[in-house]
Amino acid sequence: MCSTIKNGWGKGVLRPRNDTRKCRVTQEFDRDPRHFRVVVSRHSALFLCGLGKRSIMLIYLDTMIVQYCAGYEDFIFGDDRKNPANEPKLAGELVSLRQLVELEQFGDWTFAAPSHLMNELLAGKPNSKQRRGYRILLEVWQDSAWSEFCETSEDKILSICESLRPLKLKGAADQRHLAEAIALNASWFLTNDGNVIRRTRTKGQKLGRVYQVRVARPSECIEEISVGLFLR
Repeated sequence: MCSTIKNGWGKGVLRPRNDTRKCRVTQEFDRDPRHFRVVVSRHSALFLCGLGKRSIMLIYLDTMIVQYCAGYEDFIFGDDRKNPANEPKLAGELVSLRQLVELEQFGDWTFAAPSHLMNELLAGKPNSKQRRGYRILLEVWQDSAWSEFCETSEDKILSICESLRPLKLKGAADQRHLAEAIALNASWFLTNDGNVIRRTRTKGQKLGRVYQVRVARPSECIEEISVGLFLR
């Protein structure tokens, strides 16, 4: 029996539940965390490629993006075609999140919901609609093989946090979330925070990259993912 899709938060299907192999990934980096490569073991390659030939990704959404998803659920996940945002840039990012959900049927990815992220979301006194969205995200995460097989520890996350100091991110919370994404071996860290976007890119880079994680706005992510999907 495999993990299954719930609502629009992602399939979470990585491999059969009775397959107990752990994900083993070796991280190699120098003093600049933007210069990094991942060495994947043979078993990890099987894990990350998932079932069949489809590539499986983990996408980490920062708190603001999760709040967008929960607050604008009817537009992003539902049948409501009217964009609820009045501000043009936000409206564009909501369209990209909707497209990301729609494209998931052609790809195969899931969204992270580690405890630190969930605790921060719940500390913001969410309304009932947001709580429902957070709960669904958490259920999908707990039902995915990512949460079961890619283990992280507080010491590992704090160590990565320390290595991110050269980026000089404004918020400690942003640094922590990015460290968690790295520790979970996520492919993408999606944010709409201008400081994080700028600090994770070197001159001329279209996308930010810190360790193995691509840091981008939803609109930038959907552009890259959609091209990859339709070139298969």
